[in-house]
Amino acid sequence: MSEAGRPDADDDRAAVIRALAPYITKDRPPALRREALWLLADLAGDESVDAVAALLAEADLREDARMALDHIPGEKSLAAL
Repeated sequence: MSEAGRPDADDDRAAVIRALAPYITKDRPPALRREALWLLADLAGDESVDAVAALLAEADLREDARMALDHIPGEKSLAAL
């Protein structure tokens, strides 16, 4: 994953984001969801904000979702907060 975060690695970053997204869904264990959420926070942009913001409604992931949104750059993540 460290290579997906390098400059000009948009295709790699998008592939990792797509691979991580299913791991934040409700059918996954909370610990796994939390780890995937933090990994997404380091790479994601506007494309992940809605999925991360939806986790604000879950008490056990609310703070992690808030922090992840704080790490995701852009106006959309700020608006979701």
